[in-house]
Amino acid sequence: MGSLNTYHNSHPLRERARKIKQGIMVVRYEMPYNVWCTHCNEHIGKGVRYNAEKQCVGNYFTTKIWEFRMTCHLCQGKMVVRTDPQNYDYAFISGVRKKVETWEAGKETGTIKLMENELKEKIATDPFAKLENLKKDEIVAVQEAPEISLLYKIQTNKSENDWALSRQIRKGFRQNKKRAAKRVEEARSRGLAIPLLDASEEDSKMASRVSFKTGKANYKKQMKLTKYKLKSASIFGNPGARRTARRKLLTKALKQGMDQSVLVARRREENDRPRIQVVATSSKEDIS
Repeated sequence: MGSLNTYHNSHPLRERARKIKQGIMVVRYEMPYNVWCTHCNEHIGKGVRYNAEKQCVGNYFTTKIWEFRMTCHLCQGKMVVRTDPQNYDYAFISGVRKKVETWEAGKETGTIKLMENELKEKIATDPFAKLENLKKDEIVAVQEAPEISLLYKIQTNKSENDWALSRQIRKGFRQNKKRAAKRVEEARSRGLAIPLLDASEEDSKMASRVSFKTGKANYKKQMKLTKYKLKSASIFGNPGARRTARRKLLTKALKQGMDQSVLVARRREENDRPRIQVVATSSKEDIS
C-alpha cells in the first residue's frame, strides 16, 4: 500500500516542490544585508523575506554553494544571490547590489574582529609568523581572563541551579497574576472598566496637594431639603405672612382706639376702591 501522496501523485511539500525534478526547492529567504535593487534603484531592508527558488550550483571543497532566485516586491525584477563559503559571505550575482556600510569591528561595536585571509595564509606557511601570532593570542587571553571567568561562572550557576531559577520565575509569575486579578476586582468594585495601577509615593504626594471645595450643604441633602419644604408648604400661601399682617393691623387699631372689625372693613374698602389716574394739564382753558 502506498501513501496518499502517491495516490494523488503529489509531493508532501506541495507547491514548494513543483520544480523538485530540476533540483529547485521554493523556500522563504531573508535578505542578509541592506541592499539596492538594480532594476528600480529602490532600497530593500535587511530581513525582508521572499519566496525564493533554492538550487545547488556548485561546491567549495565539500560545502555546497546555494543559489537563491527571487522577485523584487517593488518592480518584479529578478534577483540572484549565492552563498560564498570561501569568504563566509553572500555573493550578489544580478539584480541586486549590497549597500556599503563601513564600520570597524571591536568592543565599541560589540563584534569580534576576524583574522584576515592574508594573515591566515601567512601563518599556514611561515612558522615565525605563527609563533608571533601565538604570543599575541596569549597576551589577549591574559587580558580577557577576568571577563571570561565571570561569564563562565554565570553560565555555570545557570546550568547548576536551573530548578531554583525556574521555581523563582514561576513564583514571580503567580504573584504578578494575583496582583493583576486583584487590581481588576478593585476596579470593578469602583465601577471602572480598566484595571488600576499600583499606588506609588509620587501619586500619594500629588493627591495630597489636591483640595476639593465643598459648599454649605451637599447637593443630595439640598435636594432633599427643597423637596421637604415644597411638600410641607400650604397651597393657599404662606400662613406665617398672613399672621404677621394680622398682628400689625391689630396693633394699629389699638393705637388709634378703633375696633378691629372697623379697621379691617376700611382696609378692604381701600383695596377694592378703583384707582383714578389724574393727568395734569397746563392749558389756560382747563385752568379757567
